[in-house]
Amino acid sequence: MTKKITKATIKSFIKKNKDNVLVKVISEFDGMVDGIEKSKNDEYKKIVSSSSDINELFVLGRNYFEVIDNEKYYGYSISNCCGLFELVIEK
Repeated sequence: MTKKITKATIKSFIKKNKDNVLVKVISEFDGMVDGIEKSKNDEYKKIVSSSSDINELFVLGRNYFEVIDNEKYYGYSISNCCGLFELVIEK
């Protein structure tokens, strides 16, 4: 049985790997269309700002988490009513 992934799990992952965490925003809320749109730039980028910026990606309601574990990356995919993004580290 795998451990349940929570927002605390994600925050701990970020804290433990703060110098190596990459973020990729895949889709995000766009007020011009009043809905979710695919991100124009969906590349992994190093997090250089504070963790409070990451908190803006979470919502107070439902956040859904999945583990990403492939040949190149380990991390988490987070989706909610405002979009989809991934937080990973290189293996």
